[in-house]
Amino acid sequence: MTVSPEEFIARWRGSQLSERAASQSHFRDLCQLLGVPEPTPASAADYTFEKPTRRIGNTQGFADVWKRHCFAWEYKRDRRNLVEAYAQLKGYADALENPPLLIVSDMQEIRVHTNFTNTIAQQHVVPLIDLRSVEARDLLRNCFSQSGVERLRPNATRESVTAEAATNFARIAVALRQRDDDGRRVAHFINKLVFCLFAEDIDLLPNRVFADILEEAAKRPDDFVPMLKELFRAMANPQGRFGTVAVPWFNGGLFDDFDVLPLGQNQLRDLITAARLDWKEIDPTIFGTLFESGLDDKKRAEMASLFDAPEPEHHALLPLHAPAANRGVGIHYTDEATIMKIIEPVVVLPLRREWERIKVEIRDLDERRARATAPAQRERLLQQARALYADFRAALGRYRVLDPACGSGNFLALSLRALKDFDLAVLDDAKAMGLPPDDYRVGPEAVLGIEINAYAAELARLTVWITELQWQLRKGLGLTRRPILDRLDGIVRADALLSASGSEREWPAADVIVGNPPFLGGK
Repeated sequence: MTVSPEEFIARWRGSQLSERAASQSHFRDLCQLLGVPEPTPASAADYTFEKPTRRIGNTQGFADVWKRHCFAWEYKRDRRNLVEAYAQLKGYADALENPPLLIVSDMQEIRVHTNFTNTIAQQHVVPLIDLRSVEARDLLRNCFSQSGVERLRPNATRESVTAEAATNFARIAVALRQRDDDGRRVAHFINKLVFCLFAEDIDLLPNRVFADILEEAAKRPDDFVPMLKELFRAMANPQGRFGTVAVPWFNGGLFDDFDVLPLGQNQLRDLITAARLDWKEIDPTIFGTLFESGLDDKKRAEMASLFDAPEPEHHALLPLHAPAANRGVGIHYTDEATIMKIIEPVVVLPLRREWERIKVEIRDLDERRARATAPAQRERLLQQARALYADFRAALGRYRVLDPACGSGNFLALSLRALKDFDLAVLDDAKAMGLPPDDYRVGPEAVLGIEINAYAAELARLTVWITELQWQLRKGLGLTRRPILDRLDGIVRADALLSASGSEREWPAADVIVGNPPFLGGK
């Protein structure tokens, strides 16, 4: 028996059947539409309805449909719950042999989430009406065989996902700025949207509240502004709630107002598209410069005029010898490997050399203590060793890096990450030498920046904060800050050369200075 696309669409359009009553019928009809086998009792070991499993926390659960090496599939009656269904499948994934696809559906829409190991997740959305399309049916047909599943393996890299996100937000920013005279207002709003997407994908924003807002806004665009304003208000409040959901306290200047700009249908579509990217994998060290310079020449000139000031000659976006690969698609940024050629010898190496010297002194004191016979002498030598360590830790906490033309903060972000890696390495060395435990000494306050462009200065603060949070997550550390975002007053909007009175600008005290050399165009 076969089902035509028109028959399938007519049968399931607007279905009000419950999840339990409809899921297996919908799936069987879909199999007939696609011409693929249905689950049978004979296939139950590899392909079955109601696959029992245990989710994280060792509680019993079921996947509505499961096919080994292909997918786990979950149905929900209400589209609002599709994000919840995806989270449910992720909780089941380990017990279901980590299927490469996690698929959710409310009968009106099918969402295929890739779940391949060591790749960036992608989402393919197939609305019911699109099943008339051969391409949509081929995509779903691929889900039912191992060879077809491989065709859905993402080719996306962290760089390409970041570039796509930056392009979407550039379009939104240009459209907003054409309607609003206040460039800083637009910049502040855009940065709040960017952080919400990142915060939701790292589970700082609970229960996918931002995704729900976008889902509702797609159906009722007029509700977008009041819903988002309510969320921003909750994020700025130490006891914030969004409906029944408790929201962490973010604050930190980013959510110091509840201003929301209305989005047109095209901008809302761009935002929804950006939201489907894996924001955990966004590279904050290049996002800002891709946003600023990853457009065609006309739009780049347009963007330069939007945010209060032209790009100054000392605003670094591209090194003189940037790799050719970074130029091929009109995207110009200083890549990580190039930046680290500056950061490693200038920022980290002096600290590493000093720590190696101190470790030698501490080991010498420890050997002398082992030979000492008098308890008082042993105690004195122990305190000397600990004092050397404590003094170094305190000095590390005071260490400051300045980029006086920081742009959107890529040099600052990579300096912060390198310093935090060094901080962790010192703690590991100290533990091995029997020295007392210590708190982490390096945080976002370690990096200082000056930037003439108002948008870029604010984006630099966001770049630094995302770098900080990503580092904590990748090291398996809990996010315990309250508020989660402090103010980053060390990154300021100013001309790095001249003060308002025309005198020479005084720079903040710093241990090292990093950044690109001044350049203009290709010169």
